[in-house]
Amino acid sequence: AARVMSPDLQTTATTIGGPAPDDAPDRDGADEPEIAGYRIVRRLGVGGTSVVYEARAADGRAVALKVIRPGRSAAEPVQRRLLREARALGSLSHPNVVRLLATGEHDGQLYIAMEYVAGASLEAWLAAARGWREVVEMFVQVGRGLAAAHAAGLVHRDVKPANVMVGDDGRGRVVDFGLVRALAGASDLSAASVPAHASVFDASLTKTGAVIGTPAYMAPEQIEGRRCGGRSDQFSYCVALYAAVYGRRPFAGELWHELVGNVLAGAVVAPPDDVAPAWLFAALRRGLAVQPRERWDSMDALVDALERGLAGRPEPRDPAARRRLVVVVLAVVLAAALVVALAVMA
Repeated sequence: AARVMSPDLQTTATTIGGPAPDDAPDRDGADEPEIAGYRIVRRLGVGGTSVVYEARAADGRAVALKVIRPGRSAAEPVQRRLLREARALGSLSHPNVVRLLATGEHDGQLYIAMEYVAGASLEAWLAAARGWREVVEMFVQVGRGLAAAHAAGLVHRDVKPANVMVGDDGRGRVVDFGLVRALAGASDLSAASVPAHASVFDASLTKTGAVIGTPAYMAPEQIEGRRCGGRSDQFSYCVALYAAVYGRRPFAGELWHELVGNVLAGAVVAPPDDVAPAWLFAALRRGLAVQPRERWDSMDALVDALERGLAGRPEPRDPAARRRLVVVVLAVVLAAALVVALAVMA
């Protein structure tokens, strides 16, 4: 039987397409019916610092327009975050990454115009009963989008199903690069101020001195406030894929302090044997390693392994383990040869 992600595994975040969420009903006119020449059609979602609208460009095209929420435009850190998102999106051109159309400022408010994706979030897509193969195939698309971001020198830092859109065309697109930073850029913030009893699904934590990201999906280095890279996104991706396939998270803990202990200890929960083939858990287990150097060399390497598994040619066991086995076998053979030689000489 197919496993799906149960409601307690889902989060809430801004989307850039599909129907408006229940708490953000359609509105023929927003607070401002037009922004920078874009006519507002309805509100699609609300994030911690921004609002996303469906809008129409002058040529009639549908766009997703992201603007700073009213009353927040004076917050300089929020403006910097939005501009980081714009720069990140502007540097990418990939079918599995949402396309940036324009960015600018209107009446003191920053905005980003992106392609409108008719569809639903990956979070909503996963709410339907789906087999492991269909889920992995969708995540392969997501992984290719993330790999393109990494190739451009960028890291997303908040990879989760709510930050992926699945279009009506069946194509997955990575969205919401609001937390992205250049891989060679400034170091991440400290994790010191996260409340011990915070829920692991609290909204992305971005306050100064706190972890940046969504707790349930964070890599160990992100939890500890160390610099994040492409392998940090890889860890979050594996958390999301594990949960989507097996219907539960790879690390136990509903509260922040519980989760942290298990993540830092590498205490991955063994999944049931009857849901997906063993090669899939082996691939995810490697991507969930505590130390980044023990994960896959790149997102592309992980996605290649997933595609080989789907094609019936799964990745062999951990190369490092194979090397250790070869060394042991050689040592045994040499020892046996030495014993024989000594016996002959005697």
